[in-house]
Amino acid sequence: MLANVMFPLLKPKQDFVFKNIFGVENYEPVLVSFLNSLFKGNPYIKSITLKNTEQIKETEGGKISRLDVKAVTDNGVWLDVEIQCKDTGEIPARAIHSISRMQTDQLHAGKSYNDAKAIGVWIMADENLFDDCDDPVTECCWARRSRGWRDSEYRVLDDVQRLFFIELQKFAPNKADEHDLLNVWLTFLKDPSSLPQEALKIEEVHKAFDRLVFVSGDEKMRLEAQARQDAINDYYSATATAERIGEAKGEAKKARETAIAMLSRGLDVSIIRDCTGLSTEEINSISKI
Repeated sequence: MLANVMFPLLKPKQDFVFKNIFGVENYEPVLVSFLNSLFKGNPYIKSITLKNTEQIKETEGGKISRLDVKAVTDNGVWLDVEIQCKDTGEIPARAIHSISRMQTDQLHAGKSYNDAKAIGVWIMADENLFDDCDDPVTECCWARRSRGWRDSEYRVLDDVQRLFFIELQKFAPNKADEHDLLNVWLTFLKDPSSLPQEALKIEEVHKAFDRLVFVSGDEKMRLEAQARQDAINDYYSATATAERIGEAKGEAKKARETAIAMLSRGLDVSIIRDCTGLSTEEINSISKI
C-alpha cells in the first residue's frame, strides 16, 4: 500500500476530480494509458487530442452540468468518457444518444458512416447497471437478432458505435490482479490509497497519482470539488423528493377515484375507509361533490 499523504485524498471517481486528472492538458498520456488498458488494442491509441478542457461549475436549467472528457484519437475515433453517480433508469439511452451525436458531428464534417467512429465510456461510481453479471466492465455495440446463427441470439452488426460501462461497485481492489493494468486503473479510481507501491513504477499511474495529490492539496480545488459534490447531492435529493411527492399525489388520486367508484355503488363509508385509507371526513367530502 502507498504511504499516507498528509491530507485526505479526493475521490477520482467524482467527475470534477476525474476531469482534473484525465481531462487536462499535459496529462493526455494518463488518459491514453487508461483507455488502452480498457480497449485491449481495439483500437490501440498512440495519442489523443482533448476536445473540452474547460471546467463547467454551474448548473444549467436546474440540472447538474456534465463534466465529461471528450477527445479524438490519433486514428480518428471520437471518445466521450463520463462519470455517473447513480443509475437514473436512463443511463443506456443517454449513452447511446451521446455517441450517436458524436457520430452525427463527424458526418457533418464530411466523414462517411463507416469512418465516423465513436466510443463512449460510462463509469458508474456508486451504483450498478447490470444485475446479470459480476464483471465490472461491460462492452456493448450495435447488434441485431440473428436467424440461423448458432453461437448467439445476437450478432454484432458494426463497431462504429461502441459503449463501455464500468461498474466500480463490482470491483474489489484487494482481490484484483495487480499486474493487470486495467485493474490498476480501476483501483486508482475506486480507492487510490490501496494502490500497491509497485503500481507507481508505471509512469502514467505515477503521473495520475501525483496529479491527484496536487488537486487534493490545493485549497481552491478542494473547495470546488466539495461544491460540486454538494450540488450533486442536492440535485439527487431534490429529484428523490419530487419523485416521492409525485408518488404520494398519485396514490391520493387513486384513493379518491376508488372512493368515488365505491360511493357510486352505495357501499358503506366504513368499508370505503378500510379499502382506501381515507378518513371518514375525506370520504364525506367526496360524497358531496
